[in-house]
Amino acid sequence: MSKPNADSLPVTEERRALAEKRLQYRFKEQRLLSQALCHASARNQGYASNERLEFLGDAVLSLLASWFLYEGLPEVDEGELSRRRAALCSGEALSAVAARLQLGPLLLTGKGQDLSATPNMAGDQLEALIGAIFLDGGLEAAQDFVIREVLTKSDAAAPQKKPTEAEAPAARSDKESPQASGSESKQDANDSFEDSKSKLQHHSLRLRLGLPEYRVVSSVGPGHNLTFTMEVRVQGNAIGRGEGSSKKLASQAAAREALEVLLASEKDTKKVDEARMSAEKKKRAKKASKKKNAN
Repeated sequence: MSKPNADSLPVTEERRALAEKRLQYRFKEQRLLSQALCHASARNQGYASNERLEFLGDAVLSLLASWFLYEGLPEVDEGELSRRRAALCSGEALSAVAARLQLGPLLLTGKGQDLSATPNMAGDQLEALIGAIFLDGGLEAAQDFVIREVLTKSDAAAPQKKPTEAEAPAARSDKESPQASGSESKQDANDSFEDSKSKLQHHSLRLRLGLPEYRVVSSVGPGHNLTFTMEVRVQGNAIGRGEGSSKKLASQAAAREALEVLLASEKDTKKVDEARMSAEKKKRAKKASKKKNAN
């Protein structure tokens, strides 16, 4: 059975470009993106649907969510991991992600198909796109997308830690501080698409380092004008510290510092790997040259 090319499906180049922009992923095989954007109702018009990609994407998402939770929540038992995975992969959760990315208007449906009639249609579309990304770029590409857009945006993946005795007073003061409340409200309104904490979590998990852990170092000043100092640890090592008028702002500052450390470390590791590979390549070339001259 021949595979449809991008042009044989009624998905315009403009629609594909918009989808890539919203997904933050560039497809090498445009036919995969086109097929992922074709709903089953369009099959009546003679076009292949995204159902097979949806089937694949569902499995890829389940695998990545399982790994993400297993690595990030080492103290959580199997039952709780299953509950959290179900929450992460539910139709409601995926539909919310699709809505945030504004994917619904890009889906090609059959004539008269009512998008609102099927509540989980947007979630199914997202799974199809995950399947398409997996086929196009492999597990790493799918992992980057799923962690960035699905897993790190959900409370179901966050550790639920009770504050220690040292942290509890700071937590109460944080809530009681008018300045902190106002600062957080303003910060919420101006949050970027992906904040420093999400970015740090994404890179930490991508590098198989587990979830970052935050703790309150101190809170100083009068109750109406507190300054918090937060520390972030990765694999037990403190790699970032920040200050702010609320714990949230201080955590963001700590995450920004930690992210710089993590990215610099990754860059240095890549340089070492590249140098080693270059040396091995030269060594093989020299060995091959000697063998050739000997013959």
